Amino acid sequence: MRTRKLLDTGWGDTNIIMWSWCGQVSGASEKNINTYLKLMDQLETNYPHVTFIYMTGHLDGTGKQGNLNRRNNQIRNFCIKNNKILFDFADIESYDPDGKYFLDKRADDGCNYTEDGVRKNWAEEWCNDHPGECPSCSCAHSKSLNCILKGKAFWWMMARLAGWH
Repeated sequence: MRTRKLLDTGWGDTNIIMWSWCGQVSGASEKNINTYLKLMDQLETNYPHVTFIYMTGHLDGTGKQGNLNRRNNQIRNFCIKNNKILFDFADIESYDPDGKYFLDKRADDGCNYTEDGVRKNWAEEWCNDHPGECPSCSCAHSKSLNCILKGKAFWWMMARLAGWH
């Protein structure tokens, strides 16, 4: 309703909309996510000159078999099947900058993971191994490196949407 009101009132020159999650996807059912997908798809139909960006939920430590990953895959599959734009928050949180994978180690949005029964943090480990490559920034419930990676991914996505190749 708020998105329609914003677009119907001609608020500025809005041409991109992204509905963002916090922890809602973790507890969502398949039906809840279908509602999200249906509403977004309907907005795209009703506002063809606006680009809508879908989003996955952030990691919650439940791993590959958890409800969050199942719901994120539901969103991913819909976007792939229907050629939608997706900002895959969970995918960004699943890898360190060297490409080491952590979702299978029950990673969460704070970059924490479990390996051999020990709780670790991939961002702290990566920054320790790469001194001087991890600037500090304000980052809600995570590590600066994670937020910087998300920011870079978002910038890249926006640049591509603006026509950059």
